Amino acid sequence: LGTSGVVFAAGDHVPTDLPKGLHGFCHSVPDRWHVMAVMLSAGGALRWWRDCCGVEYEDLLGDAHDADGVRFTPYLAGERTPHEDPSLTAGFSGVRLHHTRGHLTRAVLDSVAFGLRDGLELIRRHHDVTHLRMTGGAADHALWRQLIADVMACPVATVNIKDGTAMGACVLAAVGAGAFDSVQDACAAIVQETSITAPSRDRTEEWQAWSS
Repeated sequence: LGTSGVVFAAGDHVPTDLPKGLHGFCHSVPDRWHVMAVMLSAGGALRWWRDCCGVEYEDLLGDAHDADGVRFTPYLAGERTPHEDPSLTAGFSGVRLHHTRGHLTRAVLDSVAFGLRDGLELIRRHHDVTHLRMTGGAADHALWRQLIADVMACPVATVNIKDGTAMGACVLAAVGAGAFDSVQDACAAIVQETSITAPSRDRTEEWQAWSS
C-alpha cells in the first residue's frame, strides 16, 4: 500500500478466465503464476488530501475516527481494478455543515480500504485467501492496518520489509548470484512478520452491512 494499492496472490496454476480489471502474469519462480489487482490512488489519495490540507500525516490521521456518512471515491487518476476506466473522477459526497476535516480524512481512508477489497474479492475467485501481508508506507499506521483488516475480514501482517518491490529485486539477485538455492529459501531467511492485526468481528459485520 503505497502511492497505488496492489493486491497480489501467487499460485501454481495458470490464471485463466480472469474478470475485468484482474491481471495474470508469469511468476519469477518457475512453474508459478500470480494474479494482481491494482487501484491507482491509494496512499496517493491520502497524500493528495494531505497536500490540500497543508498538514502533516500525523495531524491528519489524529482525528480521522469516523466518516459520519461522508464518502469519497478515490478515482483521482481514473481506475484500473475493477473498473478499467481512465475517465473516472474522485469526489466527496454526503458532506454537511457539521462535518470536519477529520470526517473527510476518514472517508479517504475508507475508500482506499474498499478499493483494495474490490481487488481482493476478484482474487478470491481464484485463490483461497486467509492471510494478508501489508507493505508500504501505510503499513506504519495502526489505524489503517486495523481498517484494512476489518474491511477485508482477514488478518493483516506487517513484515520487516517496507519496500517490497526493491526487496523482491534483491531476493532474485541473491538467488541468481548463488547466495540462496531458491527464492523460497531466500524469502524464508530475509522476510519475517513483525505484527498481526486481527479483524474485529463487530466492525467487520458493520462494514459488510454498510457496503451491501
